[in-house]
Amino acid sequence: MSNVQTNNYKYGYKDFMINFINKRTVEQEAGFLIPYLRDDIKLLDCGCGPGSITVGFGKYIKNGEIFAIDIEPSQLELTKKLANEEGITNIHLEKADICDLPFKDNTFDIVFSHAFLTHIPNYRKAIQEMKRVLKPGGIIAARDPAFKDVVIYPDTSEIINAWNFRLKMLSSAGADFSIGKKLRSILSEEGFSDVVASGTATIRGNKKELDYYIDFIIGELSESTYITTALANGTITEEEIQEYKNIWTKFRNNPGAFVGIIYCQVIGYKSE
Repeated sequence: MSNVQTNNYKYGYKDFMINFINKRTVEQEAGFLIPYLRDDIKLLDCGCGPGSITVGFGKYIKNGEIFAIDIEPSQLELTKKLANEEGITNIHLEKADICDLPFKDNTFDIVFSHAFLTHIPNYRKAIQEMKRVLKPGGIIAARDPAFKDVVIYPDTSEIINAWNFRLKMLSSAGADFSIGKKLRSILSEEGFSDVVASGTATIRGNKKELDYYIDFIIGELSESTYITTALANGTITEEEIQEYKNIWTKFRNNPGAFVGIIYCQVIGYKSE
């Protein structure tokens, strides 16, 4: 079997997804890594998407180099545009496969990924490649969700079924949406040392946050790659999709609605 990654991104690249991802920041999504950043390092961001985190690293790495890869060219174009708007000139972008990185051994001080390994069926190969391009003593930093362990209320059978439908569809190509909680174990097994795990929770507990998140889910149910594929192959009908949308709308309108998603994050070192 080939180790090469195909584009496994089940959300797709419609505006609903790009707008959602673009809300991400270094401070929120990579805050656990900030204490390890230095002004002159060479960092690789794997799966940069539209670049809000990648470009954000520019505030902390002013005299070093930031490299970013993505398998989707449109995302690299968005990252380039944002870097130009923010005046960040030390970012290098490349279309590349995480399972076959186009960099020499021992190149980077830090290799980072956010909500990316969860989409890679052969995530161990990806991690091995991240390790290969790290310098001895370099840092791997990864943050991924534990979607299967969502905290949701009211936890009615219909909302749990709606949540599990998302996981089933998103995982249909072999992605692991519970990988976050396994990261410390996986990195230790792959030979990283001094692996430290921590976590944060993304909370949707007020009307603004719930509207933002439910709008995203309804956009996903309308335009995501997994939905268009499921419709095309007859896995789901338009009527069933509308039913799921109605369930999420009903949930949104409940004054006690709450969603909490755990994100697990790890720091590990490549042995000297």
